[in-house]
Amino acid sequence: MSLFEKDAILFSFLMALQLIESDGTLEKKLIKSFFRKGTWTDAENIFPGTEINSGWLTREKWVQLDELCSKFEILTGFPNKFTQNLIVYDEIFKKETNLNKPFPGLFDNIDKKDKKDKKDTREIKEIFLKLLVIKIFKPEYLTLTIQEFILKYFENNKKFTSRCIFNIRNTYLIMKQSIPMLFIHEKGSDPLIDISKFSKDFNISDENLAKKSVCRGQNDNIDKALCKAREKGQWIIIQNLHLESSF
Repeated sequence: MSLFEKDAILFSFLMALQLIESDGTLEKKLIKSFFRKGTWTDAENIFPGTEINSGWLTREKWVQLDELCSKFEILTGFPNKFTQNLIVYDEIFKKETNLNKPFPGLFDNIDKKDKKDKKDTREIKEIFLKLLVIKIFKPEYLTLTIQEFILKYFENNKKFTSRCIFNIRNTYLIMKQSIPMLFIHEKGSDPLIDISKFSKDFNISDENLAKKSVCRGQNDNIDKALCKAREKGQWIIIQNLHLESSF
């Protein structure tokens, strides 16, 4: 529960990326590059940092951009276009509110290669490329653009960017017997307290609230407990599901 409350944006971002990877909107290597730092020590293209007096464009960051663009066709030629529009990018990176301005040259290969793409697909690609550039030069501005990316992918559904206030009663009311309630939480958060309190509201005694934990050699016991709960109408809590893929 606390995972969703504390890290809703991160969770939604990772979920969107996995879905985008699976439907082929963006190639897997390009997505992975967002989470990796470059390995080059020198750039192939000439460093343009001497042309402006700005702290955001350093030689190290320019090398990162040059390496990134050399690996992906969708970014081919961008370093030169970036240099040609250096004054424009200097203005963009001065304020976080400027991030909604056009990024000259960054989307040229999308337009050429993906004319048949739907508008939303192109926009998702554009925002992700913006994320790659912002991560290099202005990582402190990432949150705003990540939120934009999430909202675009999930069609402006703000549930994916707002803090999730969990209500076990409301969740229970929309469930079915064939659909379990799954808790994903971080260390220090214990949903058992809320479940125990909630069970009392439905007159579920401790005898009818079975508790099992996934560990080595216990699968058969858990299967038997599930069958028993189904036959007698009991509730059953199974902990540490992440330790056993079969569950």
